[in-house]
Amino acid sequence: MTVTAEAERLRAAAAAVGVQPGWWDVRGQWQEVGLDVLAHVAGVAAGLGPLADAPTPVAEALEEAAAATDAGPLAPTVVCWLDEAPHVVVRLPAGVDRAELRLAFDLRSGRAPAEATVDLAAEALSVGQRAGRRAWRIELAPLLGDAGLPVGRHRLGLAAGGAEAEAVVLAAPRRVVGLGADERLWGVVAPAWSLWTRARPDAHLGHLGQVAEWIDALGGQVVATLPLLATYLADPCDPSPYTPVSRRWWNEAYLDLAARPELRDCPAALDVLAGAPPVPGPDPYDAPARARVVRAAIGHLADHVATTDGPLRHDLEAFAADQPVRGYARFRAAVERTGTGWHAWPGDGSATVAAVPDDDPAVRAHVYAQWAMGRQLGRLTEVMGRRGQRLQLDLPVGTHADGWDTFARRDAFGWGASVGAPPDDFFTEGQDWGFPPLLPGAGRADGHAVLAECLAAHMAVAGLLRIDHAMQLQRLYWVPDGASAEQGTYVHQPIDELVATVAVESHLAGCAVVGEDLGTVSDEVRSAMADHGVAGMWVAQFEPCDDEGRWHRPPRADQVASITTHDTPTFAGWARADDVDRSVALGVLDPSVAEDHRSGRRHAVQGLLRRLHADGLLDEAVVDPAASSPDAVATHAALARRLGATDAAVVLVALDDLEGVVEPLNVPGTPVDRPNWVLRSPRPLTDLVADARLQADLAGLADARRSATPEGA
Repeated sequence: MTVTAEAERLRAAAAAVGVQPGWWDVRGQWQEVGLDVLAHVAGVAAGLGPLADAPTPVAEALEEAAAATDAGPLAPTVVCWLDEAPHVVVRLPAGVDRAELRLAFDLRSGRAPAEATVDLAAEALSVGQRAGRRAWRIELAPLLGDAGLPVGRHRLGLAAGGAEAEAVVLAAPRRVVGLGADERLWGVVAPAWSLWTRARPDAHLGHLGQVAEWIDALGGQVVATLPLLATYLADPCDPSPYTPVSRRWWNEAYLDLAARPELRDCPAALDVLAGAPPVPGPDPYDAPARARVVRAAIGHLADHVATTDGPLRHDLEAFAADQPVRGYARFRAAVERTGTGWHAWPGDGSATVAAVPDDDPAVRAHVYAQWAMGRQLGRLTEVMGRRGQRLQLDLPVGTHADGWDTFARRDAFGWGASVGAPPDDFFTEGQDWGFPPLLPGAGRADGHAVLAECLAAHMAVAGLLRIDHAMQLQRLYWVPDGASAEQGTYVHQPIDELVATVAVESHLAGCAVVGEDLGTVSDEVRSAMADHGVAGMWVAQFEPCDDEGRWHRPPRADQVASITTHDTPTFAGWARADDVDRSVALGVLDPSVAEDHRSGRRHAVQGLLRRLHADGLLDEAVVDPAASSPDAVATHAALARRLGATDAAVVLVALDDLEGVVEPLNVPGTPVDRPNWVLRSPRPLTDLVADARLQADLAGLADARRSATPEGA
């Protein structure tokens, strides 16, 4: 076999396990992946570990892995869209003439299992034959009766010809829960830690409730926040909300401890809070310091509830009976004991966790923390729901390599690679986000249980869930360990199965869904989002305008529109092009293209000012081109009104932008010593609520939401 033929065989084998041989860059040029990178990533994706050998042996290993995924009688995950007759395809030796099926329904459906025997001799059922096996399409109606197939994750068992198999059946509505075509919602975005008051500087969830109450009086229906998930805030320490310990469990640092009913009867916890050092309101948020105080207080509260008979104790005990939360709590206790992540533990780490007894104080504290967070989040969304409001939560794309999710389901992750992004105009060397990818094959094997659990946890308390990096539903960019970020490639995911998983959980919880589809996103992802009712995102900073400041693509009715995001400059910083200078200084933007970015920004800002003035939204004084920089607060308020008058399903504005904050919340791709995720509002929430100018700005947005779309917006 020639070298060229060997290489082509390797590329074909890699493609068979979902790995692309290259990718199109932002300039439309095809970037071929080196064979060493291809072998490494394909080996990880196939569950074989990194492969690095001559092309022929690698190709053979990948071919065998690909063949094994199609060897069983049933696909491990079966999607049944509920607008079609539910059916399953089985593949059995041609001589088999009968099959026994047993469908065990999702516990949430309340349905008893159903059984049926199918005559495979009927040619009408046969849909093809290959490699000595025949495929039959089997309708599931005989198992279902008049009630049909309920929404959920069901288990289908098959016995035929001495073979047995099992599959997860995803019974999914074609579309997720929608936002409502005529609602024209609006709301504000605020990280929980950024809000403060002088009396209660760290109420967190309580402050989100105050924001909801505030905007309700103005007609606002959505409060959006960043991930509320557990992060490492001691040793190891990684406070980024987008690198959580788990995508399933909450961050106890956000508890509104003063609102816990058991606090008043727990002197030890009250003493902890009274003795905590004062928290300077507008100073950078010290997450580790906050975590230490909360951890000490909840240790006492957990003991108090556990030893005081009453409804709280019984509720906590019922919650603690859930084995996953105990496993999580013992894991966190083990991390606290060792001061290291689980990769540093002996063996596979199981013995280290097993050595932690169930009655360990740290275990009790972590169980209590999850119980209390769940109850507070549930109460928050209950109160908001009675007012017709929604809490928007954010589900990150990944989880910490040393976290609970990767420990509990290490078989589900691709060790030897990490998730990232290829080079683009703003990150010319690409990005490596440092967390392991979920394996497509492992996900298919259990019906994508990891994703389903994460979705269910969020949707139980959210009215709207934002899925970070919606490309994860179709493909992710994998970077081999030890390689630079530009040396990665894309690995495909089973998009129908992942979208069906989202749809199932959306309907079971009644939660709408928005996908972060910014930047380079494939047509397949956008089409799937549109077909299944997943709202997209529209961000003013990214949208090109003509010379008159008109958007080429105004927001659509199936999009959530905003001016900024947590990963962009603030509006004030964008108007001044601060982000360009910062990117050059940090080495993530080539200086040779920086002036082009600055010039383009000046042109965009001036066009925006002219448009806002022409629409009667901005005074002429603000548009003066001789001014060194525009009035960011006034311009933002005008832009919010303009955005509010579009067809967007939801319009969100950031509290930081309403205040004219310049410093960004986060600068992607920066080192850990850059102060990301720590900025707080410059003023206490009580001042914001009472501010007449802010009231007027939000009232203007509310009025715009009730108006018609202006021509040429």
